[in-house]
Amino acid sequence: MKAYDISRPLRVGMPVYKNKPVKQFLMRQDASFEAGQGMNESSSVQWNLHTGTHVDAPRHMFADGATMSSVPLGALVGPARVISWINDQPAIDAQAVESFNVQPGERILLHTRNSETDEFDPEFVYLAEDGARALAERGVALFAIDAMGVERAQPGHPTHHVL
Repeated sequence: MKAYDISRPLRVGMPVYKNKPVKQFLMRQDASFEAGQGMNESSSVQWNLHTGTHVDAPRHMFADGATMSSVPLGALVGPARVISWINDQPAIDAQAVESFNVQPGERILLHTRNSETDEFDPEFVYLAEDGARALAERGVALFAIDAMGVERAQPGHPTHHVL
């Protein structure tokens, strides 16, 4: 099996969700050749767990939900199907999911127009609540999207709760 890493690299100045400063990737360097210290030494990095490519643990939306430490790595690694969904529609709804012909247990990686920019776009393509329900009903094992968030403009975060 060949592995593909589709994660966005963490870097200083990278785009973050809603351009929030608290989500920025930071690196403190204690020593550098440029400063005449004879070595490069990075002493620490700091970032919000929702910066860049990330997985939402159940605890993200449920007070008594499981943390990432209880999610088996096997749930996140394995064969996956990449679906390219490039169009002008703002949301992946149940009708779109129906067209994907999702099979039980599949890992779905969704490629959208979100990949066309390296900036935060407040109008990013997202998964609508009925699209999340359709994925759940079909028994999808994993859903990933090339956006900085899975949903937007949905009071109460229903897509997160369904997933």
